[in-house]
Amino acid sequence: MEQNIVDKFPSLEKARVCMAHNEYDMASEVYSEVLSAAENIYDQNDPNLCKIYLEYAASLIRGSEEHFVNELEKMVSKRTVGSSRDDDLNIAWDVLEISKSVFIANKDHNDLAQTFYLLGDILLLNNDFTGAITEYVSSIVEIKKCAGKNTLSESEVFYKMATCYEFMEEYEKCVEFLIKMKGISREVDEELNCKIKEVLYKKGEKEKKEKIARGEVTEEESESGEVIDINMNKRQKE
Repeated sequence: MEQNIVDKFPSLEKARVCMAHNEYDMASEVYSEVLSAAENIYDQNDPNLCKIYLEYAASLIRGSEEHFVNELEKMVSKRTVGSSRDDDLNIAWDVLEISKSVFIANKDHNDLAQTFYLLGDILLLNNDFTGAITEYVSSIVEIKKCAGKNTLSESEVFYKMATCYEFMEEYEKCVEFLIKMKGISREVDEELNCKIKEVLYKKGEKEKKEKIARGEVTEEESESGEVIDINMNKRQKE
């Protein structure tokens, strides 16, 4: 099936090369041209068309992610912020929903895993972290059904789930999924170890602020690391 699609639409190779070189806008343009031709050949429920939809959606989402990072950098440097990429994400969502129905009907677990993963990415970009986690969990379920023949790794999904929990300030859950990533990799990943330390530091800082807010410690005691039981004198008097 894969070779037949490429034979019919040679431009797919160009789009994939663009994706490999992180040229997402160019890739999405090429995919759009391919789809214009493919939609005249295939029915909307044809798995061949849905596979192209899947790649097209990925190009739109990755382009939106890149745009999001660039806009953050502009905000930090106080440069003018450009327009959003909401339209691209809406298009990606629509074609993924079509593809999801077809892949479910055909029990295509590999493409379903990728579909749920990309739906999660859209929700993550829209700050719907709980919704994103739900999609990522569905992606993991499909990956497990692939019996090692999947193109998407559990580690990739775990990282996105960890990212969601970090944004939600649920640092214990974040570390849990980062550690799951370590369990999958047989090699020492210093970058991952540093990330775990960073999240644990954030967890400690959050706990300090919560203790100060509850009046359990003062800000000075928290900074010095000395914790004094402020209720001790009350108990002694009683």
